[in-house]
Amino acid sequence: DHDVRLIVIESSSAVRRTLNGIERSVRVVAPDQANEVSDALDEISAELDRRSAPPGAGTERDRPHLVVLIGDLVQLRRKYLDQPLGARLDELLERAVRSGLDVVAFAADLDGAGSFASSAPSRVVGASSNHHELSTLGVGHPAELDGVVGRCRLFPGGDLAQIALAEATTETLLGRRSTGDAS
Repeated sequence: DHDVRLIVIESSSAVRRTLNGIERSVRVVAPDQANEVSDALDEISAELDRRSAPPGAGTERDRPHLVVLIGDLVQLRRKYLDQPLGARLDELLERAVRSGLDVVAFAADLDGAGSFASSAPSRVVGASSNHHELSTLGVGHPAELDGVVGRCRLFPGGDLAQIALAEATTETLLGRRSTGDAS
Protein backbone atom coordinates (compact mmCIF):
# COMPACT_ATOMS: atom_id res chain seq x y z
CA ASP A 1 0.00 0.00 0.00
CA HIS A 2 2.91 2.35 0.63
CA ASP A 3 4.54 1.62 -2.73
CA VAL A 4 1.77 1.14 -5.29
CA ARG A 5 -1.89 1.98 -5.66
CA LEU A 6 -3.94 0.63 -8.52
CA ILE A 7 -6.82 1.82 -10.61
CA VAL A 8 -8.33 -1.15 -12.41
CA ILE A 9 -11.00 -0.76 -15.10
CA GLU A 10 -12.21 -4.31 -15.69
CA SER A 11 -15.31 -5.74 -17.35
CA SER A 12 -15.18 -9.16 -15.64
CA SER A 13 -17.34 -9.09 -12.52
CA ALA A 14 -15.44 -12.12 -11.14
CA VAL A 15 -12.10 -10.31 -11.44
CA ARG A 16 -13.61 -7.13 -9.93
CA ARG A 17 -15.01 -9.10 -6.95
CA THR A 18 -11.66 -10.77 -6.38
CA LEU A 19 -9.74 -7.49 -6.59
CA ASN A 20 -12.19 -5.81 -4.22
CA GLY A 21 -11.42 -8.58 -1.72
CA ILE A 22 -7.73 -7.77 -1.64
CA GLU A 23 -6.83 -5.51 1.23
CA ARG A 24 -4.70 -3.13 -0.81
CA SER A 25 -5.01 0.34 -2.22
CA VAL A 26 -7.08 -0.58 -5.27
CA ARG A 27 -9.88 1.31 -7.04
CA VAL A 28 -11.83 -1.23 -9.09
CA VAL A 29 -14.16 0.14 -11.74
CA ALA A 30 -16.73 -1.47 -14.02
CA PRO A 31 -16.36 0.05 -17.51
CA ASP A 32 -20.12 0.31 -17.97
CA GLN A 33 -20.51 2.56 -14.90
CA ALA A 34 -19.91 6.04 -16.35
CA ASN A 35 -19.79 7.73 -12.93
CA GLU A 36 -17.18 5.27 -11.65
CA VAL A 37 -15.11 5.65 -14.82
CA SER A 38 -15.34 9.44 -14.52
CA ASP A 39 -14.22 9.30 -10.87
CA ALA A 40 -11.28 7.08 -11.83
CA LEU A 41 -10.32 9.54 -14.58
CA ASP A 42 -10.52 12.35 -11.99
CA GLU A 43 -8.03 10.44 -9.82
CA ILE A 44 -5.72 9.86 -12.80
CA SER A 45 -5.95 13.54 -13.74
CA ALA A 46 -5.13 14.59 -10.17
CA GLU A 47 -2.07 12.33 -10.22
CA LEU A 48 -0.93 13.81 -13.54
CA ASP A 49 -1.44 17.33 -12.18
CA ARG A 50 0.56 16.42 -9.06
CA ARG A 51 3.39 15.05 -11.22
CA SER A 52 3.53 18.21 -13.30
CA ALA A 53 3.50 20.59 -10.31
CA PRO A 54 6.78 22.37 -9.64
CA PRO A 55 8.80 21.17 -6.63
CA GLY A 56 7.71 22.84 -3.41
CA ALA A 57 4.17 23.46 -4.69
CA GLY A 58 2.76 21.60 -1.69
CA THR A 59 2.22 18.30 -3.52
CA GLU A 60 3.05 15.03 -1.80
CA ARG A 61 5.97 13.51 -3.69
CA ASP A 62 6.23 10.40 -1.48
CA ARG A 63 2.77 9.03 -2.29
CA PRO A 64 2.38 5.48 -3.60
CA HIS A 65 3.12 5.04 -7.29
CA LEU A 66 -0.10 4.96 -9.34
CA VAL A 67 -0.54 2.16 -11.87
CA VAL A 68 -3.59 2.07 -14.15
CA LEU A 69 -4.81 -1.27 -15.53
CA ILE A 70 -7.42 -1.34 -18.30
CA GLY A 71 -8.75 -4.81 -19.06
CA ASP A 72 -10.13 -3.93 -22.51
CA LEU A 73 -9.20 -0.52 -23.87
CA VAL A 74 -11.05 -1.10 -27.15
CA GLN A 75 -14.33 -1.87 -25.37
CA LEU A 76 -13.90 1.10 -23.02
CA ARG A 77 -13.20 3.53 -25.85
CA ARG A 78 -16.07 2.14 -27.94
CA LYS A 79 -18.52 2.49 -25.02
CA TYR A 80 -17.80 6.21 -24.60
CA LEU A 81 -16.74 7.06 -28.17
CA ASP A 82 -19.34 9.77 -28.85
CA GLN A 83 -19.38 11.11 -25.30
CA PRO A 84 -17.16 13.62 -23.50
CA LEU A 85 -15.89 10.75 -21.33
CA GLY A 86 -14.36 9.10 -24.41
CA ALA A 87 -12.44 12.22 -25.43
CA ARG A 88 -11.32 12.70 -21.83
CA LEU A 89 -10.05 9.12 -21.64
CA ASP A 90 -7.96 9.58 -24.80
CA GLU A 91 -6.59 12.91 -23.54
CA LEU A 92 -5.61 11.42 -20.18
CA LEU A 93 -3.92 8.43 -21.82
CA GLU A 94 -1.82 10.80 -23.93
CA ARG A 95 -0.93 12.84 -20.82
CA ALA A 96 -0.04 9.62 -19.03
CA VAL A 97 2.34 8.64 -21.85
CA ARG A 98 4.05 12.05 -21.73
CA SER A 99 4.35 12.00 -17.92
CA GLY A 100 5.58 8.42 -17.58
CA LEU A 101 2.55 7.24 -15.61
CA ASP A 102 2.30 3.46 -15.81
CA VAL A 103 -0.73 2.35 -17.83
CA VAL A 104 -1.22 -1.30 -18.71
CA ALA A 105 -3.99 -1.74 -21.26
CA PHE A 106 -5.12 -4.74 -23.28
CA ALA A 107 -6.26 -4.01 -26.83
CA ALA A 108 -7.28 -6.68 -29.33
CA ASP A 109 -7.69 -4.15 -32.15
CA LEU A 110 -5.13 -1.54 -33.16
CA ASP A 111 -7.64 0.98 -34.49
CA GLY A 112 -9.88 0.51 -31.47
CA ALA A 113 -7.04 1.38 -29.11
CA GLY A 114 -6.67 4.84 -30.63
CA SER A 115 -3.43 6.75 -30.48
CA PHE A 116 -2.41 5.01 -27.26
CA ALA A 117 -1.44 1.87 -29.22
CA SER A 118 1.34 3.66 -31.06
CA SER A 119 2.31 6.29 -28.48
CA ALA A 120 2.76 3.93 -25.52
CA PRO A 121 6.52 3.78 -24.91
CA SER A 122 6.49 0.05 -24.12
CA ARG A 123 4.31 -2.51 -25.85
CA VAL A 124 3.85 -6.26 -25.68
CA VAL A 125 2.57 -7.35 -29.09
CA GLY A 126 1.17 -10.84 -29.51
CA ALA A 127 -0.27 -12.86 -32.37
CA SER A 128 -3.02 -11.38 -34.50
CA SER A 129 -4.94 -12.48 -37.54
CA ASN A 130 -4.21 -9.02 -38.97
CA HIS A 131 -0.54 -9.06 -39.95
CA HIS A 132 -0.79 -5.48 -41.21
CA GLU A 133 -1.57 -4.32 -37.65
CA LEU A 134 1.42 -6.24 -36.34
CA SER A 135 3.67 -4.64 -38.96
CA THR A 136 2.31 -1.22 -37.99
CA LEU A 137 3.33 -1.92 -34.38
CA GLY A 138 6.86 -2.84 -35.46
CA VAL A 139 6.72 -6.64 -35.79
CA GLY A 140 9.04 -7.41 -38.71
CA HIS A 141 7.92 -11.02 -39.22
CA PRO A 142 4.31 -11.32 -37.99
CA ALA A 143 4.01 -15.03 -38.83
CA GLU A 144 6.59 -15.94 -36.18
CA LEU A 145 4.01 -15.08 -33.50
CA ASP A 146 1.41 -17.48 -34.91
CA GLY A 147 0.77 -20.86 -33.34
CA VAL A 148 2.42 -20.40 -29.94
CA VAL A 149 0.14 -19.15 -27.19
CA GLY A 150 1.84 -16.35 -25.30
CA ARG A 151 4.60 -15.68 -27.83
CA CYS A 152 5.06 -11.94 -28.31
CA ARG A 153 7.45 -9.14 -29.19
CA LEU A 154 8.50 -6.56 -26.62
CA PHE A 155 8.91 -2.96 -27.79
CA PRO A 156 10.99 -0.93 -27.89
CA GLY A 157 13.67 -3.28 -29.03
CA GLY A 158 11.54 -6.00 -30.59
CA ASP A 159 12.83 -8.86 -28.42
CA LEU A 160 10.97 -12.14 -28.82
CA ALA A 161 9.41 -13.28 -25.53
CA GLN A 162 7.15 -15.96 -24.15
CA ILE A 163 4.56 -14.99 -21.57
CA ALA A 164 4.20 -17.63 -18.88
CA LEU A 165 0.64 -18.88 -18.65
CA ALA A 166 -0.93 -20.17 -15.46
CA GLU A 167 -2.71 -23.50 -15.38
CA ALA A 168 -5.49 -21.95 -13.28
CA THR A 169 -7.75 -19.10 -14.34
CA THR A 170 -6.89 -15.54 -13.37
CA GLU A 171 -9.90 -15.45 -11.04
CA THR A 172 -8.69 -18.59 -9.23
CA LEU A 173 -5.16 -17.25 -8.88
CA LEU A 174 -6.36 -13.86 -7.61
CA GLY A 175 -8.68 -15.59 -5.15
CA ARG A 176 -5.81 -17.67 -3.79
CA ARG A 177 -3.63 -14.58 -3.50
CA SER A 178 -6.26 -12.58 -1.63
CA THR A 179 -6.76 -15.37 0.92
CA GLY A 180 -3.09 -16.31 1.19
CA ASP A 181 -3.66 -19.82 -0.20
CA ALA A 182 -0.40 -20.91 -1.83
CA SER A 183 -1.80 -24.08 -3.42
